[in-house]
Amino acid sequence: MYCTISFCAISFSLACVCWCLHYGKRFLETLFLHRFSNSTMPFINLFWNVTYYWGFAAYIAYHVNHPLYTKPEETQTYVALAVFMVRK
Repeated sequence: MYCTISFCAISFSLACVCWCLHYGKRFLETLFLHRFSNSTMPFINLFWNVTYYWGFAAYIAYHVNHPLYTKPEETQTYVALAVFMVRK
């Protein structure tokens, strides 16, 4: 049940690509779409957003790098990828 090199490499790579796409898109939205004014989005919200995302990244990294981590099923990985692609 523990990770085999071949499938874990695929699932980790897919997760990394999806993670980078999501946060890259979020960063570009913050940079180009949001206006930092008191009426739409106060500038302090930028710091709350960054804190939230760094905290969530640390939480995910803890579980993924835990010694007792077990790999997801192959079907679960590809279903999650399809849902990610449809939702993005």
